[in-house]
Amino acid sequence: MTTRAARHAKKTKRPWIWLLAGLLLALFLCTDAYFIYHFIQDKKLEQKIEAQAQTVINQIQQEHSSNGEKELLGQGDNQLTAMFYLPKNYESLPLKKPKEKLQNLADNIRKEIPDSRKAILVGSIDDQSLTDQLSQFELTIDTYHWKNETTGFEKGETFTGEEILVEKETGEAITPKKLITSNADLLGIQQVIQQELLDNAKEPNKIIDAVLNLPRIGYDSLTYQADELTIKLPENKTGTTTLSLPYDKIQAFIRTELVDPKALTTPLPTLDDNKKYIALSFDDGPGPETTPALLTILAEKNIKATFFMLGQNAEAYPDVVKQVTEQGHEVASHSYSHPQLNTLDTKTLADEIKKTDKAIYQACGILPRNLRPPYGAIDAESAKIIGKPIIQWDIDSYDWESKNTQAVIQRVNQTSYPGGIILMHDIHPSTVQAVGQVIDNLRNQGYEFVTTSDILAGKEKPLYQYFGQNDAREI
Repeated sequence: MTTRAARHAKKTKRPWIWLLAGLLLALFLCTDAYFIYHFIQDKKLEQKIEAQAQTVINQIQQEHSSNGEKELLGQGDNQLTAMFYLPKNYESLPLKKPKEKLQNLADNIRKEIPDSRKAILVGSIDDQSLTDQLSQFELTIDTYHWKNETTGFEKGETFTGEEILVEKETGEAITPKKLITSNADLLGIQQVIQQELLDNAKEPNKIIDAVLNLPRIGYDSLTYQADELTIKLPENKTGTTTLSLPYDKIQAFIRTELVDPKALTTPLPTLDDNKKYIALSFDDGPGPETTPALLTILAEKNIKATFFMLGQNAEAYPDVVKQVTEQGHEVASHSYSHPQLNTLDTKTLADEIKKTDKAIYQACGILPRNLRPPYGAIDAESAKIIGKPIIQWDIDSYDWESKNTQAVIQRVNQTSYPGGIILMHDIHPSTVQAVGQVIDNLRNQGYEFVTTSDILAGKEKPLYQYFGQNDAREI
């Protein structure tokens, strides 16, 4: 009975087994059909993608071929096609190993587009003319991606790699020495660096001595770019090791035709060739009473002038120095104690300059850019130590000699001419009394008054001395 019951139970279960088997078979067949269908659809899509990819590639090849470029196949895979196009003369360009660099750029780009079913990368050297003397060569890669939404390829982002700026005349890459052509220009940039360090400092008075003692830069510390100059500073105690200067701030000391014009947004001062200009300059101040009185007259006449200050007087009357700059006048150096500079030893001369710079800066926040040597005495060696443009004069009022108001008025009126720089002294009451009439007389003759930097169009350089608008001499 037990055996018969077991056999009966086994027989009664067999229809369920067959039913389950039938269901599994049906499921298998449906699944298989599903995968076969999608396999066929995927194949059709792949064929469509490949066909459209080939169409895009043919268009790209035709475009670059018409430009006379040479095609170099890059490394790719089933999802990525890399094509590189270089000028036939690419080996003579200043870009080294462009194909290898394009391949490296393509490899990096590939990592950023992992979800793309198919991508085409087109590398080339982009050549742009920035100025009459400046060309830019840049490695670029255009990307094309398959879009399921539109079932087509669309152009995506353009990636850029290394760029080289080239002087058209020579076909050579631009170096700092091509951009900055003289030691005079390097010294001019040194001045800008010092002012920049102080402007950027949270507590400038704590680093003023370190800034004034900053070792001078050389060409090996400069890195040229189209829009700015980067300087690796010599070892110093300012807390800054690297500084980038926009070309706006150093355009007086560079070949501006070798930088991107978009980097030059603030033009240097310009003068109208059809107008008569003249510059008033005052030495030996500031005086505690005479200089403020002079400032009142200049304000009434709406005149801007240049004040060549003694460091010891700037130190004694800082409020007057600040008043000068707040009214828009130019401050400059006249040494600290009025010695004949070209008779001093190196250390004493350097101290005269640095002490004056410090006194003026602490009074008004500006390092004097220009210097007028006492008695006009200068030579090449002292000019190199000073490191500033030397501003002389060509119209001497002799106010220091006559100390007579009418004599000063008559002298300036008789000797003035367009483009001249007038020498006066703001420590003499007789001079201050003469200034109003001097201005009126010259205005009646058609003169316009500017600062000494403006009359030199902001282009004055160290190692040169300037006697007037059109009289610059290398020292």
